[in-house]
Amino acid sequence: METIRGQQDLEIVFVVRSVPTLNDATVNEARSVGIHEIATIVENGIDGPCPGTVLHRCSQEVMGLMNRADMIISKGGGNFDALEEE
Repeated sequence: METIRGQQDLEIVFVVRSVPTLNDATVNEARSVGIHEIATIVENGIDGPCPGTVLHRCSQEVMGLMNRADMIISKGGGNFDALEEE
């Protein structure tokens, strides 16, 4: 994200889990490593453990961000598997 931000003037949104799931980051972990200094942190809004980003379970805010995004970079197999179907 730092490299992309250094080359382009664009908005970066970092979506994290609302509820801890496996080893995925929540707001606390993202803030503890300084993500908030280079990106806007948004919780996905999913109200239970879910190993993937299933859009129909996400908040309206996240669904809107995803629909408007020019590019989505997804970390992890569960996220890719869920988002590929979208």
